[in-house]
Amino acid sequence: MKNFFQLLAYFLWGFALADFFFYSGTAETLISLSIIGIVFYNIPKWLNSSDSSKSDDEEVVCISIDGKDIGSKAGEYDDNISDGIRTLGYSDGTIYEGDIVNGLRDGKGTLKDLVNSYKYVGEWKKGKMEGYGKITYEESETISYEGNFSDDNYDGFGTCLFKDGSIYEGNFIKGQRNGKGKYTWKDGAIYDGEWYDGTRHGMGIETYPDKSYWKGEYIKNEQFKGKWYYPEKKKVKRKPENRVPHEVPDDRHRIINEDAEWNGNGSGVFISKNGYLVTNNHVIQEASKVSAEFIYNNEIEIFKVKVIRVDEA
Repeated sequence: MKNFFQLLAYFLWGFALADFFFYSGTAETLISLSIIGIVFYNIPKWLNSSDSSKSDDEEVVCISIDGKDIGSKAGEYDDNISDGIRTLGYSDGTIYEGDIVNGLRDGKGTLKDLVNSYKYVGEWKKGKMEGYGKITYEESETISYEGNFSDDNYDGFGTCLFKDGSIYEGNFIKGQRNGKGKYTWKDGAIYDGEWYDGTRHGMGIETYPDKSYWKGEYIKNEQFKGKWYYPEKKKVKRKPENRVPHEVPDDRHRIINEDAEWNGNGSGVFISKNGYLVTNNHVIQEASKVSAEFIYNNEIEIFKVKVIRVDEA
């Protein structure tokens, strides 16, 4: 049918052009036939649009109760239902098994939605998911959600499992992560903090697999104000004969596990038992603070360094 109308449109357009250029047809005839061709060309689109809107507007109604067919007209369901535990079949293939009160799903029950490919087991109130329940999906990035529901939405505390292996445990409002919650990625990274409309927003801590973490304020998933923290350095066991043969002065400025960020690094050589060392100029050039890291008493430690002489040559 679609091809028929389109071919008819092409014929009218071809005829109009031939009549105008070869048979001295009038401009009015050309315009009229062109408009008619456009109408024929778009008829299939209009028909499909009409069918689609009808399909979207179709009301899903109960067509069976406890396996008994009751028809498919709206209103017949209310005339045949009674309170109790019932099995209801709907016109879209959905099936509900559970408590019915005043013709509505109310109490505890199971809904298998074949259209949206999910199954809900839990509590209901006046026809809607309300209370505690679990919903599992077949074709979704979310595998399941278990927790509190309100008005057919995740609402309150719950746990979400995702196909990529990540997990969210925390609060929801109207189906979105809101309030405090903990999100664990497949690689072991964890965000524990505040959420707003599904994004990390507010104060939180993000911990990475290497045990480093960032603590501070987030704005729409972006780190805003905060600080990085790094894990303590591991102790190194060495034999006594391999200890560092340097005498460290009593007035040393010693730093242990300092949470400082390194903006640059390089190597150096001790030239004195008193702790003097030399390094390349570019290592300390324009540096506001300088530290030296080496093994002392069988441990990797960091010491503040004072620059006493510079040779830029």
